[in-house]
Amino acid sequence: MALWRKYRFRGPVVLGINTEGVYEKYMKERPGNHLSGVKEPPEAFSRELTAMVKAIESERRKRGWPEFLYYPIDEPSTEPAAVAFMVTVLKACKDAGVRTYVTADPTHDQFEPLRPFVDVWCTQPFAPDRETVLADMSARQVEYWCYPNHVNGKTTTRRWPARA
Repeated sequence: MALWRKYRFRGPVVLGINTEGVYEKYMKERPGNHLSGVKEPPEAFSRELTAMVKAIESERRKRGWPEFLYYPIDEPSTEPAAVAFMVTVLKACKDAGVRTYVTADPTHDQFEPLRPFVDVWCTQPFAPDRETVLADMSARQVEYWCYPNHVNGKTTTRRWPARA
């Protein structure tokens, strides 16, 4: 964060959190790659995740750091169990009063249950198309960021243009 300030970067900052570690505490195993094999954890998992995010937020405010976008899982699959788990995880983050960030393709119908809990979708360029993005951004408080991932070596993340 000191370098962030030194070079006058602007927020928000995407923050990955230890969702898998909290899951392991309750389930005695880690979820597989892209949440393969994930099972629905007990309610205590959600309470602990919310408490963890609240503790991070408290420290963030105390240190004068920029807003964090909470990034609980990288690239979840569209499998029903993975989507159900993501709803649980994103809701636990939202219960802490923060914004969330997800690397997933919102054009997949399977991710529809995530929509109420996602503040920033980070996806491949042109997925969804510009018209869809602008319509969704004007209808609700959501942002779309894109990254070229396999197109040119995962170089940068870019935001869509300002709201119309």
